Amino acid sequence: MKKQIKKISVLAIMAIAVNILVLPAFSVSGNNQRNLTNNESLVSDFVQSIGDWDSWLSYYTISAQEMYYDFINDSDNRANNMGILTVTSASVLSIEKIDNIYAPKFPEIISFYESDNNYETYLVGMDMEVNEETEYFNSGVNYKLVVLVNNNGVWEVGSQSGASIEAMLESNSSYVDEAILRYSIRVHGKSARGVGYGLLSPGPQPTSIKTFYNNQVYTVSFSDYINPPINT
Repeated sequence: MKKQIKKISVLAIMAIAVNILVLPAFSVSGNNQRNLTNNESLVSDFVQSIGDWDSWLSYYTISAQEMYYDFINDSDNRANNMGILTVTSASVLSIEKIDNIYAPKFPEIISFYESDNNYETYLVGMDMEVNEETEYFNSGVNYKLVVLVNNNGVWEVGSQSGASIEAMLESNSSYVDEAILRYSIRVHGKSARGVGYGLLSPGPQPTSIKTFYNNQVYTVSFSDYINPPINT
């Protein structure tokens, strides 16, 4: 393990992640089961509507519906598995409310971003089935961001987008390591072997760090990561 830590420290980019989760991860199994909040239930129902496109569209706030209506109703888009239309079904693995700094600034919902009270950002682990695997959607574990917006007192879906590695590193979900591994292999292919990843965020030094090496995700001591033991 010491040799692995030493290799990881050379190959990986240093990452410091600040834990800013508001609630512990909801998980459908394991020790993190708990009752969902109203907004988490909304996110869960939205995710599970994927594949039933009329139902999926109905969860969006009106400005987003106007943006997506033509896209999902285009027969060529459906036939060619364009974007999210390649997904046939999705089930929720975990839901975590995270800091709004991760919310994508899509123009159709930008007016809601004038106040932090008007939108919430959720990191959602999903188990997906797809017709055709793409860079953004594949069968198995996927992590996406779902932004809810407060439309005159009614919470609605504002957007769904891909989750960055930085956002995924904030996760307490037991599924996130698999998702990061799959993402790294999709992006780097076979060259992912020995390739590290990391993101830098100001904050206190963490006690541990997730690193990717030899097609596996490891959690190692941060002190060993920055000062690897010398083998004698």
